[in-house]
Amino acid sequence: MEEDAKTYFNSDRVLVTSTEAILAGKAYKIADIESASSTIFSHAILEAIIYAVIGIIILLIGLFGSMSLFTILGILLMCMSIIKLIISLAKPDYSIKLAGSLGNKTVFSSDDKELIDNIVGAINQAVLDKL
Repeated sequence: MEEDAKTYFNSDRVLVTSTEAILAGKAYKIADIESASSTIFSHAILEAIIYAVIGIIILLIGLFGSMSLFTILGILLMCMSIIKLIISLAKPDYSIKLAGSLGNKTVFSSDDKELIDNIVGAINQAVLDKL
């Protein structure tokens, strides 16, 4: 990092300067970034949907095949998917997505929306200032 680099954001795991953004120990050059945005991390929601689909398939096999074990297993999987969906919506994870010469890349995640928004703002300000 250059001596005269302006600091836009600094915390224990994140540093954003006019030349680079260091997120959880990995450095990204501001010159390679066109923009930063925040998104809701969706792996938990995707998992809940997959559990629900598998549960519905197993439930249908159990109902049409008169297999009570499959029916119970299908119902349990559907209940698990509902619980997983509720938990993931109640406490979502937010992530930072960088767009630029590296393509679109998700680089940092946290359950603290304010932290993510502050980092995204700092990166975008650093990108604007370099223009």
